[in-house]
Amino acid sequence: MLHQAQLCRSRYVAYLNDCSVPPHFTGAFAQIGYIRSNAGRIRVPDDVESGWASAGSCALRSVVKALKVAGPVGFTDSVVIQGAGPLGLFATAVLSTMGPRQIIVVGGPDDRLALAREWGATHTVSIEEMPDAAARIAAVREISGGGATLALEFAGVSGAFAEGVELLRPFGRYVVMGTIGGGAQPVDVSRIVTKGLRITGSMSGEVGDYADAMAFLSRYRDRFNWDLMLGQRYSLDQLGEAMEAMLAMREIKPVIVP
Repeated sequence: MLHQAQLCRSRYVAYLNDCSVPPHFTGAFAQIGYIRSNAGRIRVPDDVESGWASAGSCALRSVVKALKVAGPVGFTDSVVIQGAGPLGLFATAVLSTMGPRQIIVVGGPDDRLALAREWGATHTVSIEEMPDAAARIAAVREISGGGATLALEFAGVSGAFAEGVELLRPFGRYVVMGTIGGGAQPVDVSRIVTKGLRITGSMSGEVGDYADAMAFLSRYRDRFNWDLMLGQRYSLDQLGEAMEAMLAMREIKPVIVP
């Protein structure tokens, strides 16, 4: 855990702890949340609506962490984003404030790609119009003039990692966050070596990333219509319906109101 405290016995890191230890599961979808006494806390700005904060506390804070892992983004960079879900869309918005030469979003469906363009994508590549990975790779290489300098994997689907390796130009950077399961994926490791790629995984975020996410939502609330990411409102009893709508890609971020 580079540059992160490792010796503190009281430190609690998400996804790296045993849920058999009380208070067991402390996740969402509840009317009452359990907050550990040693948990970090931030204040949600008054001008950040609850739905925005909820989306930001998951997807946006993960994007904030991933971009810190990626390193500086400059005016000459061509950035490709794999995935047009909450992670990919928030990444598009954040990157658009950094001023890279190009922001290319690869994903679907079309309504999400339209939102990506509204939030700053200079180009979009539809996986529905181009279901073949080779065609998408060729399209990104043509748009970027030989490949992206930075790729962000937020898709999580089988084959995304191997495709991302080919979307990059030599000596490019690749941050992988979306692939957290689904079994092994084949990849030609020699391509990573011969292209001199720098590949880094990024997982979740720290309390400072939460704070930065809330600050971003507040600062750019007039530039981006955050409501466009939110779907219908559902009660806890309708949780199954909300999940079904999200899995069917009818909604990006359904809102659960306990």
